[in-house]
Amino acid sequence: MRRYPASRSNGPRALGVSGIVNLYKFCRREHLDAFFSDGQIHLGTPRSYRAEEGGGSMVADPFEGVKRIRGEIPDLTAETIKKYPALSGIMAVRGGGRVHIRLENIDVSYEDVYIFSCSSEYSKEVHQQWRLSEEYDACYRIRLPADFFRAISEVVADKATFLGYRCVVYYDSDTGLDVHSPLAGIHPACLKGGKNFGPQTEVRAFWKPRAHGDVKPFVLYAPEAIQYCEHHAVLS
Repeated sequence: MRRYPASRSNGPRALGVSGIVNLYKFCRREHLDAFFSDGQIHLGTPRSYRAEEGGGSMVADPFEGVKRIRGEIPDLTAETIKKYPALSGIMAVRGGGRVHIRLENIDVSYEDVYIFSCSSEYSKEVHQQWRLSEEYDACYRIRLPADFFRAISEVVADKATFLGYRCVVYYDSDTGLDVHSPLAGIHPACLKGGKNFGPQTEVRAFWKPRAHGDVKPFVLYAPEAIQYCEHHAVLS
């Protein structure tokens, strides 16, 4: 399957998550201690979440930063293409041209965001799954998500712009997303295209890099973010 890199996007449409009061960050004990010590936080990227980067089965996804689309559009013009955000950045129709396109599971990739991943729910059963898969034996609760992400954003302001946070949408990558579906227009960083992610209720926050070029994960220190969180659980 050929993968088509898309042009730089405007980032995920992430304007918040209504109805969610608390978020939960599963992590290893040493990372929990580092956060509550000096505000150490890791921001990932779509590439760093992929299977080849060494993640376990709970996070590893070869479709991170990629969305697979399919479908047929019989009469595509410079005007009607605006109805298909999934095609943005990978093709254009100029002037008065008209084209008939058929997409057979086309992979479109984006690498243009920083990601902080967490969950909208906590249960001991799910936490045990995280420990088995990723050795995440600890969890902290983010009790004021908007303030927490604001504190991070102030630290990285010269590097990236905060876009917001939203729930991840899960879909079957074998089937792909119909080009006519609203889901096809979602930024790939908001999607998970595998099948074995269990009962995850993942929420992701996004930052758009200010500079062009290779986007790599990094560690930051946001001590102001600590006050908006609390220890939630450590598995024995």
